[in-house]
Amino acid sequence: MSKKITPEEIRHIAHLARLKLTDAETELFSAQLAEILGYVGRLGELDLKNAALSDRKPVPAEALRRDETSPSPSRDAVIENAPSRSGEYFKVKKVIE
Repeated sequence: MSKKITPEEIRHIAHLARLKLTDAETELFSAQLAEILGYVGRLGELDLKNAALSDRKPVPAEALRRDETSPSPSRDAVIENAPSRSGEYFKVKKVIE
């Protein structure tokens, strides 16, 4: 059983992430997030009383994907996507007095 995630909650999350969503995306993400949270909720039902930390096995390096480089975006593209900027610099709120 999953909790219904309202479109208002999705819009709030999108606002916090500085994303602009269409109404169709809002509805889609509402359903998808409700499904994900339903799966997470099922984790709380697991009986882990007899599970030991030593039950976890390390993942062999061969099973992991290789790190691959890719071209970095241009400075202009990065600055253009900044929520707030001053010239060619990011503008952020003061966090240290």
